[in-house]
Amino acid sequence: MPNKKDTKQHKINSQTERDVVARLPRPGFIKRMLVIIYDGLLWLAVMFLAASLTLVVPDSLAAEHWVRALKGVYLIGISFLFYGWFWTHGGQTLGMRVWHLHLVDQQGKYPSWGKAAQRFALAAVSWAVIGLGFTWILLSPKRAAWHDSLSGTSIVRITPK
Repeated sequence: MPNKKDTKQHKINSQTERDVVARLPRPGFIKRMLVIIYDGLLWLAVMFLAASLTLVVPDSLAAEHWVRALKGVYLIGISFLFYGWFWTHGGQTLGMRVWHLHLVDQQGKYPSWGKAAQRFALAAVSWAVIGLGFTWILLSPKRAAWHDSLSGTSIVRITPK
């Protein structure tokens, strides 16, 4: 069990980590949209493959409401696995990799699966309101979309050495 001195040191390190993350450059709106387009093309290919696997369901069963609902849940799950895996394993989608962008939490670490799920759900809300959550990047001093701020994550630029 850590003593008070260890806990105090951890708090100092956590604050230092937050300060470092706060100073990292953030991409602007255009670069974020380019990443979304780039990743969207790959996501579409994954969705086509995932949706094609549902074609094995017989037509008589495919017309049922619960089957269609299950197909929707399945495709949302595949979407989450697509983004979640990239975010939790290296903090970069392929589009982010092109522009040296990383997704990090407030301590500068790649997000956990729980944090990735929170971000994914909040990003859906950002899109659902006609993309207002994304256009917020233009108004935010930290260049943060709604889902960035609400999930405690940031997209930062880390230049390779």
